[in-house]
Amino acid sequence: MKFGFYTLGCKTNQYETQAMERILMELGHEIGRFEDACDGYIINTCSVTAVSDKKNRAVIRRCRGCLCRSCCLRGHSGYCR
Repeated sequence: MKFGFYTLGCKTNQYETQAMERILMELGHEIGRFEDACDGYIINTCSVTAVSDKKNRAVIRRCRGCLCRSCCLRGHSGYCR
């Protein structure tokens, strides 16, 4: 399968995204760009400020707009609301 990542926020989120990409590649999956056609999408969120919450919602709406996308939300926003 091919996965696209979108990472928002802190250096910890950047590190976690790199770790998830590495694990998926080790399992034989391909990493693509979030903007391109992929089998699944992972959005790694940050919810430290109101601005970051707004950015999170915008990316999630963009992903929701395409019914063919299978999205997974993880990170700080995943625990809020």
